[in-house]
Amino acid sequence: MRPRKPFTPNTRALALLFISALFISCVQGGWNTDLVAFVETGLSIVYLDSSSYSQAGSAVNEDVASGTPVTVNLKIRNPKNIGVSYSLSCDAALITETAMPVIADTSSATDGITDVSFTFTPSELAEHGDIVFTLGMYSPTLNKSFKNDLFTVRCDSVPGPVENLVSGIRLDKRACIGLTLAEGYRDEDIAHVEISYVNTATNVSKTVTEPVSRAGTGLTAIPEPALLNSDAGLFVRYFLPDDVVPGNPYTFTVVTIDAGGKRSRLKTNPETVSVTGTEQILAYDANGGTGTVGAQFGFNGVTTTSISNAASLTNTGHNFTGWNSKADGTGTVYGVGASYTFPNADLTMYAQWLPSGSVDVTVSFGYERLTFRRNGHILTATTMDIRATLRLALENGAIMAGTSYKWYVDGIEVTDETSSFFDFKVLPPYTPGTHIVTATVNVGTTRYSRDLTVTLCDDYMVPVIHTGETETFLQGSVSSNPGLLATDSSFRNTLSGYSIGKYEVSYKLWYTVKYWAGSRGYAFANNGRPGTSGIDGEVLISSNSDQPVSALAWSDSMVWCNAYSEMMGLTPCYTYGGSVLKDSTNIAHCNGAVFTRANNGYRLPTESEWQYAASQRGAIAANEPIGGVGNEGDYSWYNNNPPYVSRIIGTIPIPNTLGLFDMTGNVWEWCFDWVAPYPAGDRVNYFNSTKVPYDTYYYHVTRGASYGSASAALVVGWRALMWLPVFPENDPSQGFRIARSLPE
Repeated sequence: MRPRKPFTPNTRALALLFISALFISCVQGGWNTDLVAFVETGLSIVYLDSSSYSQAGSAVNEDVASGTPVTVNLKIRNPKNIGVSYSLSCDAALITETAMPVIADTSSATDGITDVSFTFTPSELAEHGDIVFTLGMYSPTLNKSFKNDLFTVRCDSVPGPVENLVSGIRLDKRACIGLTLAEGYRDEDIAHVEISYVNTATNVSKTVTEPVSRAGTGLTAIPEPALLNSDAGLFVRYFLPDDVVPGNPYTFTVVTIDAGGKRSRLKTNPETVSVTGTEQILAYDANGGTGTVGAQFGFNGVTTTSISNAASLTNTGHNFTGWNSKADGTGTVYGVGASYTFPNADLTMYAQWLPSGSVDVTVSFGYERLTFRRNGHILTATTMDIRATLRLALENGAIMAGTSYKWYVDGIEVTDETSSFFDFKVLPPYTPGTHIVTATVNVGTTRYSRDLTVTLCDDYMVPVIHTGETETFLQGSVSSNPGLLATDSSFRNTLSGYSIGKYEVSYKLWYTVKYWAGSRGYAFANNGRPGTSGIDGEVLISSNSDQPVSALAWSDSMVWCNAYSEMMGLTPCYTYGGSVLKDSTNIAHCNGAVFTRANNGYRLPTESEWQYAASQRGAIAANEPIGGVGNEGDYSWYNNNPPYVSRIIGTIPIPNTLGLFDMTGNVWEWCFDWVAPYPAGDRVNYFNSTKVPYDTYYYHVTRGASYGSASAALVVGWRALMWLPVFPENDPSQGFRIARSLPE
């Protein structure tokens, strides 16, 4: 109900005449000598004469919709031209503005009436209710406040149309219709649906109106299904009357009606739907994760939809990799956004997860010795990211009678008041590098101990293929060079276990390792720079250090990987003449470097490894962009995300399903391979280490596009060519990402 005005202009005018007659003897000189006394009677010389409002495309004083600006017109009466200050207020939650507009002084109004206009935007909270504005008026001259005036704007949008209209036969042979209500649906938004249907064969028509609520009722007394969540909104289905004959074609038109009786202006386009097909459900299972993904509904052989994403799911220590028809991942693989036509039976998709982050190690005691195990295998050393947690738990979850345990890191006893010995979280926080974790057990007066070497890395590596596993995928090519494209081919490549950096190498990490390596015989052709920020060779002093390192040669990145490996106690992957490659300025040594993939140190990914990670383990074809066409800006900093500069690593809104950021866009990323046409026939862990001339030049592969690239370069198979191993210019669009081989 709209608030009633406390004093209407007409009654106020009559009272004004009456009071003026009472005061005629003391209001000489045009009333001004005794205005204070007049105001003290409770009447207002200054008041709101009238108000009106309108929204684009609607009539004056017609109900408005939230989210769209509303123009208000006020007519303020001030017949004595008194100097007045105004205030305008309402419930701040009902509008999107942070401050109300200021109304100018009306003391110089023509004929004592001032027209005032202002614009505001109703918030979603204003829907289905009144927005009451208070106009406050105060005269500094009289030191008096006039009575507040109120005016009201009614906010009540017309309901939106339904979507995804489908119909078919349930398993119980009953005809039904399904439709999706808009995302964010509330009971007040849509209270009823009006369903009209015409048998296009007999022209027999009928219209039924049915309620919509979260309690759910259908066209029968059976409360079958209520509202069911889906990614598009809320899906509701109704049984149809018995006069709807399965197999006959019908044209359905659905109108939505809100709680106030408003009908949607826009009806769904009439669709001719054959009432055939059995209703099916496509459900999603978190498979060890938390959260839910709404089910999708359709009819077999008729309805086509897209596979939902897993944005609402989380699984601590794991990255989502896609969906599978079996929980153990041995069924059919379904990628996010893939087209899906409902089959002849319900289907459940199971989320697939790759472990990352935390490292779980069990400690067992038997035969008078301690043993560390991970995934059932005896462990003497492990590598983990500094952001992860090493969790040590006693096997079988119990302390043996007559024993006691103690734990040490680098020889210092550690305690954790928040954990028992059954789940002892010992790392982090510790600095990058190698640490020794010691577990001891005292049996009577005898003490047994065992050391675990833990290497902490500041790089956050994500396993793409796990230890001891292999994956085969079809590797094709989309090239920036038409001549090269003409000689490229597709081949099946089998890859062994490896991990890859979650982020591009930051300037911070580059500088830290380069500084360490400088006193250990390493030399670099280029100093590197923080993306498009800062200057060449800038020291680590600003937030720019979280930009990807750029302006590097292929040889710089390869030699740096060797330095980082030695810094972290790992075995370098690149050698020349039997010695660790340490000088990126020596072109001959870099060109002739030997790459030993089996070593456990850091290295550049091979072109195949880079593409397999970018394709989300083969889920995306070589000629498709990450995230699908039209979503490139969610996954990539490229030339459609101005300004055209590099960004801090990991700040693009969405990683790929492996949890990898900036696999396309931001800066180009070096791969180890020399450029050459792809081989014919299947390969295992293929990479091209042979220097092959192309157009009389020699190139290395760089992948992933940059902040300045067009969308065409964002497809996962795009190959770009970079001239010579030592890049001759400081190009802030060229960086790299690291990889590591996992044990066979």
